[in-house]
Order: sequence, then structure tokens, then C-alpha cells
Amino acid sequence: MTFVFLELKTKSPLAQLRLFKNRSFAAGNIVGLVINFALIGVIFLLVLYLQIVLNISALTAGLWILPLPLAIIVIAPNAGRLTDLLGGRWILFAGTLITALGFYLLSDLSGVSRWTDLLIPLIISGVGIGAVMAPVTTVIMASTPVEESGMGAGILSTIRQIGAVMGLSVLGAVLQTQLVSNVTSAINQILTLPAAVRSQIIAGVSAGNLSYGGMNVPANLPPAATAQLMDLFKTQFAHSLDTAMRVGIVVILLGTIASLFIASNIKKAKVPPPA
Repeated sequence: MTFVFLELKTKSPLAQLRLFKNRSFAAGNIVGLVINFALIGVIFLLVLYLQIVLNISALTAGLWILPLPLAIIVIAPNAGRLTDLLGGRWILFAGTLITALGFYLLSDLSGVSRWTDLLIPLIISGVGIGAVMAPVTTVIMASTPVEESGMGAGILSTIRQIGAVMGLSVLGAVLQTQLVSNVTSAINQILTLPAAVRSQIIAGVSAGNLSYGGMNVPANLPPAATAQLMDLFKTQFAHSLDTAMRVGIVVILLGTIASLFIASNIKKAKVPPPA
């Protein structure tokens, strides 16, 4: 609060917070935050799933999710040009809805075993994110006074970075919390497993080690029991990740609502006449 007060009172603020009085500027920044939350969050969750559950290499995981950035590359420039013609509100509305749909299709990964299983959901997610990235910049710049355009661009860039950090931290926290709960419930149902071993495994997962080693499976367990515990971890990790994905969908839909507050006639920023 002290920072906000000082920024409002100083003659040369680091961030001109009065710009947020413009409804389109404020709503556009919310959409910018949400879409970076979605982009970084989905990549983070998918890479964890591919490497931990499917046990594929980091390089292969990157190749599996390549359709998402490729779709962004194709869609973003065209969405930006379309915004110049039609305005930003409905393009951002559609983009966030499409992103939510892509996340929904990615919210059940239990049946994923090949890269083709992710192809359509990743393309849909990339189309949605690409349809937001350029238009949200257009909305922000068009709703910012020309003399403060640098300030508006800087605020949007900062908001986007905040969204990326939130995507990692919030979805990571949801994943970890749900994983501990799911593994604890599943382990406690294996009555043939000694209580000390159950406690050891639960403590390992609670420590935040998102790997099979985090299960702290004793080396002297029979191979069949070890395999059963590893399968249990994979299953519960997939269920926990599904929960995190659904949280991401809720956040994206908040951006969909925010897009409706953007003025319908905002297109490209006005260029001042030459002096």
C-alpha cells in the first residue's frame, strides 16, 4: 500500500498507476497476466508429466509440446492484424475461451502414451494463446496516452512476468498439495505395507521431491511391491496434475470475463501527426 501511495503522489512514478483508471487498460492487463499464467503453467505441468510419469527425456518432452509454440507463431501475427480491423474485445474473449478448451482437453492425461495423444489439445491451446498475445498488446497501447506509451508497455511487460511466475508457483503448489493428499490416501489403503514404510513414503512425497525417488521406497521391498508403489505414484501424479489443470481453467475463464470490460472500438493505437 505504501508503494501505491508513493507512486500516486510522485511526479515521475516508476509505474503510472493512474493508467488503471482506464477500464480497457486494466482489463487488458488482467488478460495479459492470465494468458502468461496459462502458457508457463501448462508447459511446466506437461514437462513434469512427460518426464516423471512417462519417463521420457527432456529433449523428447520438448519435441512433444512443440505443437503449442508453433500454433502460437502462426496465429499471433494474424490475430494482431485482425484486431486492427475489428477491435480487441471479442478476439480476446474468443482467445481465452479457446485456451480454456485446450486446457480442458489436457486435464485428463491418464490415457496419454504417445505424442499424437497431445497433438490436438496442444494445437487448440496454442491457437487460443496466440489469439491473445498480440491483441492484448494492441489493446494496452491503444488505451494508453501516446506520451505515456512507454509506461503502458512497461506495465504490461511486468504484469506478464508476474503472470508467468504465478503460473509456476500457483499450479506447482496445487500439484504438490494434491499429490501429497492423493498418495497419502492411496498408501494408507495398502494394509499389507508396514506402517513404518507408509510413513517413510508419505514423508518423502511431502518433502516436495516430485520423482520416484521422492517415494523413499525401501530397497529391501520385493520387486513386485516396488513396482506396485511406482504405478501408484504415476496414477496419483496424473490425478493431481489433472486438478492443477482445472485450476488453470478457472484462472483463464477469469480472463475471459475481464475481456468483456474492454471497449469494443479499441483497435490500433493512434499515431500522432508529424510536428
